[in-house]
Amino acid sequence: MVRRPRIGLNHGLQNRKASRPGERDPDPPDPTHHLPLRYTHCVEDAGGLPLGFPIVGTETLRAIVDELDGVVLIGGPDVPPSEYGEAVDGSQELMLPARVAFDKALLAALEEADKPVLAICAGHQQLHVARGGTLVQHIPAVYGTAVLHRREQNAPAAPLHEVRLEPGSRLAEILGGTRFETASAHHQAVRNPGRGLRSVAWAPDGVLEASEDPDRRFLISVQWHPEMTREAETTRRLFGAFIAACRDR
Repeated sequence: MVRRPRIGLNHGLQNRKASRPGERDPDPPDPTHHLPLRYTHCVEDAGGLPLGFPIVGTETLRAIVDELDGVVLIGGPDVPPSEYGEAVDGSQELMLPARVAFDKALLAALEEADKPVLAICAGHQQLHVARGGTLVQHIPAVYGTAVLHRREQNAPAAPLHEVRLEPGSRLAEILGGTRFETASAHHQAVRNPGRGLRSVAWAPDGVLEASEDPDRRFLISVQWHPEMTREAETTRRLFGAFIAACRDR
């Protein structure tokens, strides 16, 4: 049997809520890991072996990264503005501190090991912030509402909008074109890109939708949610290219 690349997926973290009417939320808070299945499905579809891993200590993290062929950084709540030197001004549900600290350590370990990375939504934002970038805390306040970037109340699914890719970029070559539709579920965006990250895709309103690092074996970050359109050709191409890079050790 051909060995499948071992693909790590970081976990989200949220405080557990009461599960029954009348029950109180845990006090003190009870942080709980979670990993949406849509991410693991896309890794599996592309021929990877999805391996979710929890928030752990530094030595254990290094051991985990050593065992992996690549990592998908999943989405999540808002990156705390304190991470890029700002006060809260539009941010809403903030990522829990334990996940913020762990994901920063994970990004540093992946940089050191030069393991392939596919960063999605909040993962895309975390990558830029880790490299000194900043975020727009609320898209409508800066870009208006001509383009919907997250689902409206009572809408059946995440909105789709067009994305324009830079011709000649690695991402355009992977996806086989420079214009296509994406699914969005976010209200924040990259304002000032991080060091060494080339901007390669934009929404019609100017929101940065994707970046890549030409000096890394494979490091692509996307603001949209490819895993929400599992059957789309662009999703298959993106995860397929990522898994192929993870095979090339």
